[in-house]
Amino acid sequence: MVKRKQSLLERRTELLAELHELDDLVVGSFFERKVNGIKRLCLSRMVGGTQRQIYISIEHGEKVSRGVRQYKRATEILRELGEINLALIKKGDL
Repeated sequence: MVKRKQSLLERRTELLAELHELDDLVVGSFFERKVNGIKRLCLSRMVGGTQRQIYISIEHGEKVSRGVRQYKRATEILRELGEINLALIKKGDL
């Protein structure tokens, strides 16, 4: 039982450290499309219940792509942290 608690606490510490490193978060879906035969990079996101698309310059494409991946990872981390905290609460350890 103590080993399980220690394992959960260690995992929580790892996740919080990883979350701290995610500093380029961008919300949305990043994709490439052709407009009049020209490659365009787009970021699609919901704003006030409406889908909006923003064109991204080629020079900023990798940074936006990385930010979208980081945002996805951040949401995965938050979900896992929530599960860990709930498990600790159920055991009376939080």
